[in-house]
Amino acid sequence: TTVTIYKNNDTKTYTAIEATGELTPHHFCVLNYIKVDLNQSETFEERFLSRTADLNDVHGFISLRVLRPWDPQNHYVVISLWDDRKSFEVWQASEQPLNYHHQWNGALDEEIVNSDLSYYIKFDAQ
Repeated sequence: TTVTIYKNNDTKTYTAIEATGELTPHHFCVLNYIKVDLNQSETFEERFLSRTADLNDVHGFISLRVLRPWDPQNHYVVISLWDDRKSFEVWQASEQPLNYHHQWNGALDEEIVNSDLSYYIKFDAQ
């Protein structure tokens, strides 16, 4: 699956390396922009995709897309879609994201990911 993001006058194209569920409007969306250092994308993907936490069993979770940038200078984008903001916040306050992010720590190693250039956006999809 190919995803193109249009932001102002800038267009970036990505290949989805993970796709779970359907992306639909009228929900709560979280986008994590992860800046992977050059020549580390293979290591990042290997570690990220080997995590064992499964969001499919989380109440209110709808879908996930992990996007690889076509241009390695760009960020990876992780898109998660939720029934509503409350579902995301309940999950975020539970123990599962701690386990989920603990597994991520290997993927988010400072030698691989530049945390100063990584960020996230949360919004209600209308």
